[in-house]
Amino acid sequence: MIAAARIPAILLLVAAPWLMTSVFNCSALADTARIFYVDFESGQDNASGTSPDDAWKHAPGDPSAGGAPADIQLAAGDIVQFRGGIRYYGSINIPASGGEGSPIVYRGTGWGNGRAIIDGSLPRSVNWRKCRDETDCFGNPHWPQLYLGQAKNEIDPFAPLFLGPEPLWLAQEPNQPKPLRYDDIEHYYKVEHTDPELRLTQEFVSAPWLKPAASWNSAYLAWWVKNNAIEIVPVEGFDAATHTIHFRRLKNKHYTDRPTRFSILNRPVDVDRPGEYAVLPSKQLLLWPPIDSAAPGEVSIATQGSAIQSKSKSNVTIEGFEITRFYGSKEARWSGAGIVANGNPAKNLRIKNNLIYRIKSMAGTGLIEVHNVTGAEIVGNRLDNSPFSSGIRFGKSRDVRIAENSISRIGRTGIRLIRVHDAVIGQNILHDINSIHGNGISVYLENTGIFVLDNVVYNTHRPFTFHGPRKPGQGEARVYAINNVFVGDSGTAVAASWGTMTRLVFMNNIALNTGKGAGLFSSKSDKQITVVNNILSGWAGVKDMKPTWQSGYNTYLDLGWDQKVKYDWRLADGELIDLRFNLEPLVKLLSPPSAGKPPSLEIRQGASIGPHLKGISLPANTGLENLPAIVGPIWGRLPKRGPS
Repeated sequence: MIAAARIPAILLLVAAPWLMTSVFNCSALADTARIFYVDFESGQDNASGTSPDDAWKHAPGDPSAGGAPADIQLAAGDIVQFRGGIRYYGSINIPASGGEGSPIVYRGTGWGNGRAIIDGSLPRSVNWRKCRDETDCFGNPHWPQLYLGQAKNEIDPFAPLFLGPEPLWLAQEPNQPKPLRYDDIEHYYKVEHTDPELRLTQEFVSAPWLKPAASWNSAYLAWWVKNNAIEIVPVEGFDAATHTIHFRRLKNKHYTDRPTRFSILNRPVDVDRPGEYAVLPSKQLLLWPPIDSAAPGEVSIATQGSAIQSKSKSNVTIEGFEITRFYGSKEARWSGAGIVANGNPAKNLRIKNNLIYRIKSMAGTGLIEVHNVTGAEIVGNRLDNSPFSSGIRFGKSRDVRIAENSISRIGRTGIRLIRVHDAVIGQNILHDINSIHGNGISVYLENTGIFVLDNVVYNTHRPFTFHGPRKPGQGEARVYAINNVFVGDSGTAVAASWGTMTRLVFMNNIALNTGKGAGLFSSKSDKQITVVNNILSGWAGVKDMKPTWQSGYNTYLDLGWDQKVKYDWRLADGELIDLRFNLEPLVKLLSPPSAGKPPSLEIRQGASIGPHLKGISLPANTGLENLPAIVGPIWGRLPKRGPS
């Protein structure tokens, strides 16, 4: 809960969340702070580490470190300075806590060129040769373009694989328009249950159109199953006589009220475009090089689980790194991440100005994953191009600020909070998150006092989803979504409640649905909802409207399916329907950022395209009833409505 004495500070965040004074300000560092230098390329672990010319190879906390960096006892105010532009191979467990106002800092900028790069991959020696003919390359008709490689070590087919700087993609059939989106079910095989020749169970599928192919024993099937999940299972055999694929038993059942969808992964005959590969038995690789006709070189494979882990450590700052090529399997909960903070309760964590990309977590772990921390700031980071992975995930934390981050082209939810108290999610930009469970911002379950302010979320199915407490007595959710732009193509709504919301304020937002659904959806189990001064592609769920739901001064660009008189719905005070509202300027403003900080998203006070909140009773004891109009420049630059 937000104590009454803290309300003015919270309102300051509402007015300008980026003005929050950080307890990690470098000017607060003690004058006696030590700086230790790390240069993976030229450093030596038997050096002193106290000057650029006497740098260590490994950082304190790296399991591979020896000598001084393995023995050093870091203290409050110490800085571990990495050389920019140098690729650091390995992972780091922060070894100590800093002090209040004097954090231990791991820094990737300030020495050298650009950011230090933490790389979780290792080179793999592969002996390549050209395919001799179609039979030599497992029946693949593209054999003139293919190379067969023999590796010395086993290769996990799902681990990110790279040929020089270029990422490689696991063979998939049908081909996906964007290889990053392995779970684009619109381009999967579609199986109709009404097909009289189809036999389908949780262990096999049989149909006349399933044809024999070489090396089914290396293949996997990706099934879209109940609970809206993609379950990947290995193929155990193919019966050519009955056209049957046998596979490891699925944990979830198939949908029966709609077509079943599946895709084939890692079958060598499906290596059919540049950049694709398949991992074969006997440590072999079949590859179509990403640059056509160019002979393959050294292959790198992501082997490390996470770049930096801060386990139960307080007063830590991690800033200025480029983090790439890490991998976590389905069973590895904390792997496939850039930065992880977990363990026993800790406080004062700052993660700032990092670039995290080309990482994969089969378990959906966040590229930044934080749990059990009080006083956390995640500011100015850029996260992208990471299939399967989530963006920023928080659990069981308090006093959180997530601001000015850019998140795009990832596999799961961009920003997710569960069991978080007193948090500001402000001035972030999220886009191109379209995979299964690819929501933009999700605030679920036992959260209280969450401010979602001035964010731009677009080209996602559901830009904003929220859920109240799981059980009665777990407190009020108190979620305030103010001055955001939500644009998506959901079949339900771009801002959607999954139920039990208490004290939701949805104010000054644009919620535009380019699909078949509404702008906002409310659940019949929601309580105490205030929806004012928004531009909405309809509001669904109003059939179950309760006396505690309040609305006014909204502009509807369309109507939800139950916004009808027969459901006793009518326009509230100041509301109107305007089907001619020009949103073209908004679309032009939604362009990917060139850096981690979103462009031109500062908040301005005193500007409004709608009436003030006259006649609307906001929840008591929050201070929001006295809040001035807060409208960002996107609102101010939208065209005014013409004559009706």
